[in-house]
Amino acid sequence: SFGTSVCVTFWARRNFVGGGFQDQAGSRSLHSGITPKVGGLGMLPAVILGLLTYWLLGGTNQAPHGFDLDRALQLFSWIGPSIVIYLVCLLSDRAKIELPATTRLLAFLIASLGFVGLVLSLLAPEMLRSIQTRMSTYEYFNPLVGVLAIAGFVAIGILAFTNFFNFMDGIDGLAGSMGVIGFATFGTIALLEPSEPSLGIATLIISASCCGFLIWNWPKAKVFMGDTGSTFLGFSAAALGWLGSLDGLWHWSFSFLVFFPFWFDASSTLLRRLFRGEKIWKAHREHFYQRAVLSLEGLEMSERHLRVLIPAIALMLVSSFVAIAQHLNWLGLSRFQPWAAVAVLTLIHASLALWVEARYKSSAHHGATHTSKK
Repeated sequence: SFGTSVCVTFWARRNFVGGGFQDQAGSRSLHSGITPKVGGLGMLPAVILGLLTYWLLGGTNQAPHGFDLDRALQLFSWIGPSIVIYLVCLLSDRAKIELPATTRLLAFLIASLGFVGLVLSLLAPEMLRSIQTRMSTYEYFNPLVGVLAIAGFVAIGILAFTNFFNFMDGIDGLAGSMGVIGFATFGTIALLEPSEPSLGIATLIISASCCGFLIWNWPKAKVFMGDTGSTFLGFSAAALGWLGSLDGLWHWSFSFLVFFPFWFDASSTLLRRLFRGEKIWKAHREHFYQRAVLSLEGLEMSERHLRVLIPAIALMLVSSFVAIAQHLNWLGLSRFQPWAAVAVLTLIHASLALWVEARYKSSAHHGATHTSKK
């Protein structure tokens, strides 16, 4: 998967740029010039090739209970909607084609609902009742309404993070690094469990494909991920995180904690803009990572990206450590009581966000004062 991602990105960079896959820097951009946004084209093919190779080599036959068709179908139920999202964003990434935001959102919602519906239809009745009980739907609603409530709740969560990951793809190396660390964490924990290892292999394959892309996207980036890659990673993180919780590999909060840096920045920025009555679908530069870049005056843009990326990677590693600590009951963090872990990460991220906001305002004030003096 790593090799496929590297090679497909190299090939796309040389052959697809003429097809309109360019990112032209604008007033809201944090880069200059024209950069091809073809980095995401190789991710899904690399992942599918890696999974097919794994299955053809008989990897699932080495599971403790042999080949499990239902588990295999659950895993591949994530691939079908991923292809839908991939194709929609492939059109969107072309400079000559402008898909309305509502069209994209509807396509993502259909993909999310289709995935959740297919997975729930494959579950054994007793497992479905267990999920309804945990979500308090079994005692308040009839079974059908309970299933629909679960499907809607999970689908909205998957839809949200699909878009959140896309929002966070704004500087060199950020989304790719989150993909490498987040999916590697998934894969490591999944393979520690004595169960069918397909989910662990799948997430490590995604992490490897992100590594292949990151070679081309490390500051100064030669290619961008584009919506094709960022939405695929966001959808995969939410979908596979939920599948892992269904399989009992981890608590439902585990995936939320692993990808907490993106959840925190995207959701807090979205809420701030909603409270101010702004159009949330319009491009902006109000994410904390964007303000951190803008506050670094006197440096080239690629150097700014790198100086923000390094502490961001450290924050991703801290989040993964807290998620693993909760999962393995380290430091008194219970797997089934995530609130202490959420509080710890919220405190860390909020403190850094306030510092970035203060630094950004100071920089903006300094720039305005300098301009007025001129």
